[in-house]
Amino acid sequence: MTPTTQDRLCYRKVLDGLLRMHELFVAGERKSTELTQLRDNIDEPYLEMTEEERDAIEGLSTDLFDVERITSEPHLDSRPPANEKIQSALSAQHAGHYDEALRILRENKSSEPPSRISYFRGRNWEEKGEPRVALLFFNHAARLDPENEDYRAAALGAVYDAFPREREKELGPPDTVGTGGAAALNQTGTPTKPTFDVFLSHNSQDKSIVRQLADALVARGLRPWLDERELVPGRLWQEALEEIIQSTKSAVVIFGPAGLGPWEETEMRTCLNEFVKRKMPVFPVLLPGAAEEPGLPSFLKAFTWVDLRGGFNDDALGRLARRITGRKPP
Repeated sequence: MTPTTQDRLCYRKVLDGLLRMHELFVAGERKSTELTQLRDNIDEPYLEMTEEERDAIEGLSTDLFDVERITSEPHLDSRPPANEKIQSALSAQHAGHYDEALRILRENKSSEPPSRISYFRGRNWEEKGEPRVALLFFNHAARLDPENEDYRAAALGAVYDAFPREREKELGPPDTVGTGGAAALNQTGTPTKPTFDVFLSHNSQDKSIVRQLADALVARGLRPWLDERELVPGRLWQEALEEIIQSTKSAVVIFGPAGLGPWEETEMRTCLNEFVKRKMPVFPVLLPGAAEEPGLPSFLKAFTWVDLRGGFNDDALGRLARRITGRKPP
């Protein structure tokens, strides 16, 4: 169902009210006058929303309760791959069915670490165009698993999207969730230097399918570097390229439907320099839709590629994960 302009205005009023109520709950102000007024103010617009919008709001309210309630998660020596249900949530997300993806995450949240559930919730809200909501979940994920640089970087990116007027200002501490604070910053207010498992060199025209690959790797407990998620806004990637690649443990050169991108050769040569200097693994990856004869540059032909042209199935992703980590198959 496509909402009308008025429906959207009602939805926006209720969403803004719900986010403010969440902030008051987190601050321990459950009996404040403002909270009572907010509840009264959203009653009428709530009744005017579509059924689809009400379902989305009610689902978000349930998910935000997890943010308030869950303050720690069991220690795990390693992150297990996401189960089949979570993979189906990722598929729904990549197809643009965000509410369906959020429903699947909600129904299967007990099977995954809470930080991972919050991270994927944030990704869905980010792609829905709601960075303030995404920030709440990314911050929650980062607080539960502060060593995971993907979560911290996602929170930082969401801050810039949610508060564009404050991009040049110093951001508050992680505790100011939803009001401009970012778990992605260290105590000095500067981004921490991450260590990623793999750098994803790709053609920007293939961004959509590369996002799917990045999410699939995160679901397997890996930390991919993807420019739009990790590069600090306002910083030219060309200036940061060497530093970025030095912070990764491996690199893949991605060949998708659009072929080799205009900047990929620069990235490839920088990766190969790291291969020579520190034996960093570098290898090509063929995505669904890539040409049957991908035309690998001569300096990449010596590296064995990983063929994902048959799709992101468990077998293929397992092979890719083993190449990234250097682990042998069981």
